[in-house]
Amino acid sequence: MAGGSHTNFDPGAFTVGAAGGALSIAGAVAAGVQNYVAARAERWAAWTLEQLRCALDLSESLRCEQYRELLDARARVAELERQIADRAFVLKRDRARLLLKRR
Repeated sequence: MAGGSHTNFDPGAFTVGAAGGALSIAGAVAAGVQNYVAARAERWAAWTLEQLRCALDLSESLRCEQYRELLDARARVAELERQIADRAFVLKRDRARLLLKRR
């Protein structure tokens, strides 16, 4: 009896079982990856070259429009930050003038 009289544990059989289980899992993962790759390839197989070009043009057009909107938003934020700085300056200046008058 390997492993002791009270457990009846066989390390050789356990190792073989563990290796077999690991190989089964690895095979399932590999098959899943192959199925995923095949599905992605099939998804584009029906597209014509003209359709692909049209999709790319549309994608680029949308990206360009979003980039322009981003630039506009950044310009608006910069303008608002300038206005905030101007108002903060005016408040500080007016407060300083008020304090000078009180002296």
